[in-house]
Amino acid sequence: MADLEYIARKARAAREFEHQVGPATFRMRAPTKLESSIAYADALGDKRRRDPATSLRFHRALVVQAVVGWSGITVRHVLPEHAADDAFEFEPGAAEVLFDAQPEWEGELLQALMQRIAERQAVEDTAAKN
Repeated sequence: MADLEYIARKARAAREFEHQVGPATFRMRAPTKLESSIAYADALGDKRRRDPATSLRFHRALVVQAVVGWSGITVRHVLPEHAADDAFEFEPGAAEVLFDAQPEWEGELLQALMQRIAERQAVEDTAAKN
């Protein structure tokens, strides 16, 4: 019998994929339905009605949460005037700093993520029909 940690690790790994953007390779993990719902609720905040920034906050939260690692990113991608090509290491909070400097990367990663979510939903829908 498999232990819970093994099953959880395998379930997370099944949701992971890599996506190349420019010089960088991002390791991403597609969110669960619950994680997506929580990200949306957080984006909505305490507002009872939707405001124009809700989808922007939601998309940012999805992408930031989905990025679980990267390679090929330097400090110059965030600070072009930085003297050396020092690696910009992944750590909590780094994705938001990077995406503020490289918003087109965020957009491309969002598209890749939404495609993965749609593919997963299609598989689930097909399985439910059988």
